[in-house]
Amino acid sequence: MKTSASLIIAALFSATAAQGTTYDTWKSQVFTVGEAANPLVTADLADPDKDGFNNLLEYAMNGDPKMANAALLPVGGRAAAGGALTLQYKRRREALDLDYVVEVSSDLVTWSGGFANVWTTDVVPSDSITVSGVSQVVADAVTATSQTAVGNGDRGQCATG
Repeated sequence: MKTSASLIIAALFSATAAQGTTYDTWKSQVFTVGEAANPLVTADLADPDKDGFNNLLEYAMNGDPKMANAALLPVGGRAAAGGALTLQYKRRREALDLDYVVEVSSDLVTWSGGFANVWTTDVVPSDSITVSGVSQVVADAVTATSQTAVGNGDRGQCATG
């Protein structure tokens, strides 16, 4: 029986007490007062640069909602060792209100997540800014690898949402 293994990434909101930024603070820094008054530009699901990433995803993946960037799209693949499915994506480091959850499914109906049971994750600093002459990392490139190897007859599919 063939199974289809799939990966999904979702940015979920959850408040924390750490130092950093929030989605609302980010929006106030990115959009002008005039833009903020226009929900076609600043609504959570708006895509002002028309690159296919709404404002919530631009925030989660350290994108710029005013500059199109197709490179933000998570990339699925296979690990060299064992052929397990991988998902590479960018994660905003200083976000206080995001949790990144990677899930796997063999039928695209039932999904399972949890790094302890399903995933190993490699994290590499990817984006930085300079503040007062000091470089600060603001985003990481993350590679999540399924702990279940996919056979050669299986169809590996990746999805984001």
